[in-house]
Amino acid sequence: MHIKIEENDIRELEHIDPFRAWREEQKFEKNAYWTLHIHQFRRSLALYASCSGIVSLPSLRRQLQHVTEKMSLYYAKGSSYALDLINNDKYHFANEYQATQPISQSLAYIANTLLSKEKLFGIHGTQIEKQKKESIISEDDRANTISQFKKGEISYQETFLGGCTTTTPCQHRAMRSITACLNCDKSIIKKSKLERVIKAQTSMLKNLDPTSLEYRTERSDLKTLKNVLVNIQKKSSIS
Repeated sequence: MHIKIEENDIRELEHIDPFRAWREEQKFEKNAYWTLHIHQFRRSLALYASCSGIVSLPSLRRQLQHVTEKMSLYYAKGSSYALDLINNDKYHFANEYQATQPISQSLAYIANTLLSKEKLFGIHGTQIEKQKKESIISEDDRANTISQFKKGEISYQETFLGGCTTTTPCQHRAMRSITACLNCDKSIIKKSKLERVIKAQTSMLKNLDPTSLEYRTERSDLKTLKNVLVNIQKKSSIS
């Protein structure tokens, strides 16, 4: 494949890394042919996927099969200055995906929380339970909920422990923190999911070195999860 380097290509490189003298390097001269390597495709994937805003760091790490997320961050360095390939293409499927997110999230929220037969815990989950006790969820309530999602007043995403309703970027969510949701005012916790997480966490600990820092950290998280489960069980028995 013979693709010539154009002026726009050089400008794109300068935007991504303005501290590198691209024009002084012979292989990046205008009208020269691109020298492509497999490694460049991996870097481009990391760069533009990160720029899109719809790919999480852990997902990117798994796709690139990096050992650490720091390596994925290194690959995606300069992504905030890269050309937005999605918004510049009105026919890109991601635009339709983003446009339908409010409705999709609102329907998931209604099904998994307002209409959930399982009792909800967590700060936001407790608020929903109080709302459900005070009145039956009507069609007007559902329409109002969908309207709130469209206005960006509320958001919803399923989590390991239940759900999250924050409308702002969450660092804990990006890093897949297991216990961060427990005390968050935007969290919804389900007992069934909490029990599954505890089971998975217990199983994982068996494969870790008991003398390692990772083991001690994961064991501490497990203890926290179990304490929350005990409190939920107590509340369930009282109600």
